Amino acid sequence: MATFYIHWPFCVSKCAYCNFNSYVAHADQDEWLKKYKMLITKFPSAEITSVYFGGGTPSLLSPSFIQEILDTINPINNAEITIEINPNTVNYEKLLQFKHAGINRVSIGVQSIYDDQLKLLGRTSHTVSDAVLCIKNCSKVFDNVSIDLIYNRPFQTHKQWETELTRAVERFSDNIKHISCYELILEQGTPLTKSVKQGILPAPINCDKFFDITRDVLHKFGFELYEISNFSQNGFQSQHNLSYWKYDDYYGIGPGAHSRITQNGKKIAIEQSNSINNFTFKETVLTDTDVLEERLIMGLRTVYGVPSTLIPTEKINALKDEKYAMCDGSTFVLTFEGMKRLNSVITYIISS
Repeated sequence: MATFYIHWPFCVSKCAYCNFNSYVAHADQDEWLKKYKMLITKFPSAEITSVYFGGGTPSLLSPSFIQEILDTINPINNAEITIEINPNTVNYEKLLQFKHAGINRVSIGVQSIYDDQLKLLGRTSHTVSDAVLCIKNCSKVFDNVSIDLIYNRPFQTHKQWETELTRAVERFSDNIKHISCYELILEQGTPLTKSVKQGILPAPINCDKFFDITRDVLHKFGFELYEISNFSQNGFQSQHNLSYWKYDDYYGIGPGAHSRITQNGKKIAIEQSNSINNFTFKETVLTDTDVLEERLIMGLRTVYGVPSTLIPTEKINALKDEKYAMCDGSTFVLTFEGMKRLNSVITYIISS
């Protein structure tokens, strides 16, 4: 079994915080479709349990593009098929066409419910009104709707985030089943990072309290933490993302896309060129140390943890003593306090 990620790298505009491999450009979808269908055939045959169209802005794609890609991949019946949506790129009719093409889950890039904050983020391609309409339309068409929000923005206080998140969930809880809340990261080379370095904007403050607030507010509304940045109502966890965190095999196509496949008992990393003009792949056989680090980085982000056999007993006990972890004998899981120290915990585990 495996999952498939389709990266569409083109956007209407580039957000100020974004360092993803994306471009403000027009693309000939027919030409890209031919290339993508060819790339799909390069991967080993497998049962595909989920497909995720990410970006960039994949909601710019035509429904026929989506359908042809899915016909080529041929996922299993009842596979989770997700598309990321920018609120101003779809209307009700296009959403119906997406559903007919095979989409059954949508993830909407809301980011903030305040227009001035969208402007601060350089999120100029949609307004809050666009997002409200998009969420309502999506909930009429799809049973499984997710939204993204960003916290720890410049000038944002803990109280402001608590108020915004509460208002967002109160407004949309009848329309959504899943919420992803991401801490703003100042990525190298982005306009937002440049503004902070120049003193135009203040640097984000310590985020531990933001994380506490996020979990507490969403818990009150029935959205439970299952991964550091992801919360869902019961039964609506992202199956595609869970496949990454559980370190299952996954395929990816599109500029800079990554894949992990298992061959002859070894994990193979496959990376596609970052260039939109180069569709070549590079394969690397991962060492046992590489695999261990990746399994820890992915698995310990979740409430499902990793097999305890991956971690020395003395380190399990030390982390339990600090109340950073729990272990039932077969599974090692970080506590909420441990998740807040994820990078330090992983460094401790893998250190000799």
